[in-house]
Amino acid sequence: PAGGMSLAREPKRISILDIIEAFEGDLERSRCVFYSERVCDGPACSIYCPLRRKEENVRRELRDTTLAHMARSLKDHPHSARRALRTVLKRAS
Repeated sequence: PAGGMSLAREPKRISILDIIEAFEGDLERSRCVFYSERVCDGPACSIYCPLRRKEENVRRELRDTTLAHMARSLKDHPHSARRALRTVLKRAS
């Protein structure tokens, strides 16, 4: 309770996909969007659907974005700078 947590790997080696799947399970679709009784074969399937392609794009983006990248992005985000400035001003007053 008072100690927080630590990471098992460096933030640059942890993808956002790793984090989501650790909590939610595998994000990859296993069943066909159109035929629930079929396993989805992905690009090898003759009716490979646009929805599946979008899902794979999102999965790729999540896999390619690391915790370190996200932390840098948040640090550089304009709202984060304003929040930090407000904190400094509160401490000074």
